[in-house]
Amino acid sequence: MEIGGEQVDISKDNFDFHIVLPRSLSDASMQGAKRFAKTANFTTFDLSTVGGRKYPFYVNVVQQNGRVAFYDYPTTLNASHEAVQLALAGPYLGTGKHHEILDAREIANFERTIRILLQRPNAAEFRDNIKIIRAP
Repeated sequence: MEIGGEQVDISKDNFDFHIVLPRSLSDASMQGAKRFAKTANFTTFDLSTVGGRKYPFYVNVVQQNGRVAFYDYPTTLNASHEAVQLALAGPYLGTGKHHEILDAREIANFERTIRILLQRPNAAEFRDNIKIIRAP
């Protein structure tokens, strides 16, 4: 594959895939992902499926110890943000303590689900390449 104009062979298990958990559900958006990538100075990398849908990832072009670092910022959590907003809709401005509690709970549930999926037998060959980190 080509990353930042450089050919990189990732078939030799020389990559790490970081799942970046947002600080809050309100950051779980395309804008939040773009802010994260810009702040970290990462390059965008689009993976396309057979049907043509693109999935953006971010790549740390600087290879450390011969490893490529991919970063996925899960914007799917934006659906949880919308659900919390709908559930706690009211005649007040801004967000309150209940929003913060539900935000933290949804992010924790997402992380727990990923960890459970990584323990399945079919994840054995790549689970050591997956890192779950928090956005700065």
